[in-house]
Amino acid sequence: MTEITIHGFGPAMGLEDLSPFCIKLQSYLKLAKLPFETQPGNPQSSPKGKLPYITFRGKKYSDTYFIIQMLNKTFELDLDQLLTREQRIWTATYRSSLEEHLYFLLLYFRWQDKEGWEGYRGHIQETLKRGGVPGMIAPILTKVVRNSVLKSLKAQGTGRHQREEVAKLGKEHIHAMVQILGDNAFAMGEQATSLDATFYAFLTSILTPPLDSP
Repeated sequence: MTEITIHGFGPAMGLEDLSPFCIKLQSYLKLAKLPFETQPGNPQSSPKGKLPYITFRGKKYSDTYFIIQMLNKTFELDLDQLLTREQRIWTATYRSSLEEHLYFLLLYFRWQDKEGWEGYRGHIQETLKRGGVPGMIAPILTKVVRNSVLKSLKAQGTGRHQREEVAKLGKEHIHAMVQILGDNAFAMGEQATSLDATFYAFLTSILTPPLDSP
């Protein structure tokens, strides 16, 4: 029996999970060789009102950064132990760029872009049903959630851009990741680090789903 249970949105569109942060956490645990199981989650059950969260030894933990820090301390892990101080600083900076900027570009093409939303809407409804939302309520709740996401995108700034502008920003991120990887097996060379979990989560979230986007 595993100690770690990840509560996320669940698999869809060929992805391990709809959320890149859920995929990031799953990928990190795989790299760290920590067994886990997954279950559909409800944000209302999360300590911080967001997915993913985990249950571990009778407690709930939220936010992938703090979850990973807690597990590292508990199991005395450090995937970045061979990195220099400068490499650790660079890793933290670039991870923030992906999670605080590229993430919103991804949201744009799933929730705001007309073509993307047409393909994404059904997956959201199925995810809600899987999480226990009645079938008749799922379309209504989907609309409510979308309105909330659109407001967040506008407040953050990405929602104010044109489609072509968002696509340009996204392509710059992808190009940068490809250049960083180069011919290496992993982002920082020949050994996996914490950054690889984030790289994989965002690359697969962009490239795998059969959604219409640039």
